[in-house]
Formats: sequence, C-alpha cells, structure tokens
Amino acid sequence: MGTAADLPLWAAFVAALAPAGALLVASIAAAIAWRSHVRQKRADRHQELWMSLTWALDQLQDPKDSYRVQLGMTVLTSLGADPLINKTDNKLLDKVNKIVAARSAPEDTPASSDKDIVVMGWKDLPPRASPGIEDLGSPL
Repeated sequence: MGTAADLPLWAAFVAALAPAGALLVASIAAAIAWRSHVRQKRADRHQELWMSLTWALDQLQDPKDSYRVQLGMTVLTSLGADPLINKTDNKLLDKVNKIVAARSAPEDTPASSDKDIVVMGWKDLPPRASPGIEDLGSPL
C-alpha cells in the first residue's frame, strides 16, 4: 500500500481540501433546508390566512343579517392588514368591500364612485412591512 508521499500532487491537494469540501456541502445543504423550512412556514401561514378569509367571506352571504356582515367585514379588515396579503389578494378584498358597501347602501341614495366606497376604513389601513422570521413561527 502506498503512502501519502506516493500520491500525485493533485491527489494530495484533494485529500487536504476534503474536510473543507465536506463543510461546504453540508453548509449548502443546511441553507437549502432552512430556506425550505421558511417557505413551508410561510405557505402554512398563507393557508391559514385563506381559511380565515373564507370564513369571513361566508359571513357576508346574508345581507339581511347585519351582525354577521359587520363581523365578516371586521375580520376581513383585520386580515387585510396581514403582511401575507399580496396585490392580487388585496384586489379581491377591495372588490368584496365594494360589493358589500353597495349592498348595504340604502336604495334611495345615488350610486357613489369607487373612490367614495369605504367600509370600516378599509382604504385607511396602514401598509405593513414584510414579516420577519419571528412572525413566521407563531400560529394564528
């Protein structure tokens, strides 16, 4: 059996760098696993958000039950401030807001423009910053 001195020069370099290479591969694998974990947490939170949105939208089904409509709009308003709401989700919530506002307006008042329709301060919600890692770990 040969000794380290019998190895070609390139093989000696590979043998010397093997621990660093293993550390590099392990670090890359850990980074991929962490990113996957964070994405999964975000996807889980988004799913929970949509379950809450669906529940709130169900509350808006009967326009004659003003308590349920008010409850649904309150929940939608609070969920609208969630940092996971993207532009598409926000457009959907704006349309729901306009429909509920038009439905709850008295029949004898003229239709207002889109700029005038505001239910429970939907347009007045402050923008939220992106969530940090600590926000992703807490269940709703």
